Amino acid sequence: MPLQPPASPRLPTAMWHISAAWCVPTLSFTGTATTLPVWTEGSADRRPPWINGVRARLHLPARREILRAAESGSPARRVVLMAWSSEGNAGSSASWRPRPFPSWHPSTKLLAMRVGDILRDSLPKNSSVPTIDGYPNLYFVTASPDGGMIPFSAGINRMRPTSGAYSRRPALLIRSSPHKAGSIITPWQDRFEPDRGHIRYFGDNKYSEPQRRADEAPGNAEMLSLYFQHTHPDQEVRRAAAPLVFFEGVTINGKPKGHVRFQGYGLITGVELVTQIEPSRRRPFPNFVFDCLVMSSAREAEEFDWSWINERRNPNASHKACLLNAPAAWQDWVKDGSLALPRVRRRVTGLRTTATSQQRPAPGSREHRTLLDVYAFYENRKARFEGLAEVIAERVLTQAGADYQRGWITRAASDRGIDFVGRLDVGNGFSSAPIVVLGQAKCEGLDTATGGTHIARTVARLRRGWIGVYVTTSFFSVPVQEEVLEDRYPVVLIHGLRLAEELNAMVVERQLRGPREALEEIDNEYPKRLASRDPEEVLFTA
Repeated sequence: MPLQPPASPRLPTAMWHISAAWCVPTLSFTGTATTLPVWTEGSADRRPPWINGVRARLHLPARREILRAAESGSPARRVVLMAWSSEGNAGSSASWRPRPFPSWHPSTKLLAMRVGDILRDSLPKNSSVPTIDGYPNLYFVTASPDGGMIPFSAGINRMRPTSGAYSRRPALLIRSSPHKAGSIITPWQDRFEPDRGHIRYFGDNKYSEPQRRADEAPGNAEMLSLYFQHTHPDQEVRRAAAPLVFFEGVTINGKPKGHVRFQGYGLITGVELVTQIEPSRRRPFPNFVFDCLVMSSAREAEEFDWSWINERRNPNASHKACLLNAPAAWQDWVKDGSLALPRVRRRVTGLRTTATSQQRPAPGSREHRTLLDVYAFYENRKARFEGLAEVIAERVLTQAGADYQRGWITRAASDRGIDFVGRLDVGNGFSSAPIVVLGQAKCEGLDTATGGTHIARTVARLRRGWIGVYVTTSFFSVPVQEEVLEDRYPVVLIHGLRLAEELNAMVVERQLRGPREALEEIDNEYPKRLASRDPEEVLFTA
């Protein structure tokens, strides 16, 4: 159905031809092309449309209308497409009735990725199948317009760079495999916290003879080059820089391989040269660890549009044209550089309570096995669990940026409901204030929720300006969490899953043989940590 657009002094008269192959239009027009900052998903042959070398895109409200009509199976709604000139003036419009999705289409996950989405990573690779085993096919979602597939066999996967006038790498795909953490293959543990906008990722150097330098590992070399671009003061350099796209392996049905979770996109903000230990020979080797910022997708309705990466694959698209289709946060960073980082960081303001399922490790997982080891280790000596709780509390508080100092573990005869004491220092030097931290530790059954009376005992010991920390091998029910929030108790709650994660990270960092070795080290220190002192004395310790 050809349409004659309204005349526009800035956009030459064009002719649109629209056909609804399934839910997404195939578009073509004649006349002088301009960049179209709107959005689309694909066409009848599952390849995104290109108009005179520029990808056509549908504005998000129109996209949502398509999805609603397609999911309801009703073609009744009409969707309006607006084409805009590069100056922002409306140039032409058209409407059509979207057809329902084909029967194989399970959800909108095939059209965009959201942080937390799980995709199937199966071998052999196949970019023509939309879903595999009920999950979106990673290679279908990320296929190029000509069907090309992404590299995804390493931790740092380098997409093939374009050549010619607009040379650039489309993206670096970061893949973390938690099940390999602490092994000979991966003697480290990455930390993914996309809801806080932060990922700490270890590079790809390994122990070798002769030992190569950390910057000689191919992935590290690429990341260092990208760090230079991500921190460069020149906007033109930032415009060509590749984004990082993050994926993390996830265990499904007891299988640690074959599925990945999308964890967002972003850039490198810091690099640190570290020394690590190869587990089998206990030999040191150098490596880099990269601090990465996960960027916001709030202005894209929390959706990551892979067509931006595909456009960066197009050797004929200029850096400026590609930027027009980038997420808004990425555009802000290209424009303002490091000044934009605080406002483009991903931050999730979620419910203040956490479901019990998110506090307990999945059965059979590494964290579940670790928690079972902890419970068995302290089963007949639960008082000594206080030593582990003190260490875990220190790790949790310091990772949040706090300056926390351990004090002592209270003796059983004089603990009065308090198991350990610490100090939190706010500020520095003359402009600082110390805060007393009282800790409670409970080695409880993994399937038994922590009772509110135990937390109330901790709260009852708090004086004005003090805070509490409660560490358990179990979990906190929603009513208990609501009570803490409603009564405004200044208590940090650390559940069993977080305890297991921190203990596993400690094992990797110290290159220990397993959780039991870490527990034995902590338990050996337990008698030396005992003291009978007034909590306020911690304010005056060095």
